[in-house]
Amino acid sequence: MAKQRKPFLLFRPPEEAQLRFYGAYDPEFLYRKVDILHAIYKNRDEFGRFMTAIGGTNDGQDENHYFTALAIEIYCSTFQQFESLFALLMAVFQTLPHWLFLTRYTTDEMLRKIEAFARGEIADLTGGSCCSGREFIAKAVYPGTEIHDNTAFAKTLDDLSWFLTEMAKSYLAGRSEYNAYKHGLRVLAGDGVQLRVDVGRGSGDYRPVFTMGHSISFLEIEKRTNEYAAEEITKEINEEGSFQAMHIMCAVAKATRKIRLAVLRREKCVEIPTFEIDRVGLLKLKPVTRFAFPF
Repeated sequence: MAKQRKPFLLFRPPEEAQLRFYGAYDPEFLYRKVDILHAIYKNRDEFGRFMTAIGGTNDGQDENHYFTALAIEIYCSTFQQFESLFALLMAVFQTLPHWLFLTRYTTDEMLRKIEAFARGEIADLTGGSCCSGREFIAKAVYPGTEIHDNTAFAKTLDDLSWFLTEMAKSYLAGRSEYNAYKHGLRVLAGDGVQLRVDVGRGSGDYRPVFTMGHSISFLEIEKRTNEYAAEEITKEINEEGSFQAMHIMCAVAKATRKIRLAVLRREKCVEIPTFEIDRVGLLKLKPVTRFAFPF
């Protein structure tokens, strides 16, 4: 027999509960941190002068170590931002007041939903409310709008559907390093990491195949029939690509809040934010260099 869920006892009417959340929700909460880190990363000399002026010190360490740490922080923030954004979008398909749903869902539950979205199983994900990524965006970000025949709006739906799918795939592919990052001690930062191969047939003449500006190393553990095996993975990261993704996700969260608030407040006229995403440009910023060795 299936376990019956207990109902929630709410003192606020549902609409008041929604207004309480969306009236105070800050869609730039995570982005502000990344914006500051990115500004520091892009202005090394100015930051160095600032640290000198306030008596800061790096204890003799290579400055690149600090900026590699910044790059990793920006990169890993995209995972947190994406999970929170996707949960926000999914809230519209739930029966609970959104703040309750966002407080109650588990990481595993959201992971399954993200997997379904990445596979294109939109109907199952939304309980039949939507059949495509385009419809998902229309209902989750733009509820109550009736301008789907507008060219700019149609492109917005297509671009955001594509972007969300790409971010879902990146989130799923990066679960191991994100988990390692959250635990701190499980991730190793790399600056100028090279992969070298012996070109002299055992002579010891090693030549670099490629060099990573910034990288992150972590372990992936595979469960086999009678044992476990570990593999050390090193992946290149690109702080600029991560920052651009954060910027778009923040803009989507802001648009979502704005339109949901307008619906709750029964506003008759509201300016609809639209998006035009440079897909090729974003993909070019996405690093692909990766190598692995048995640990």
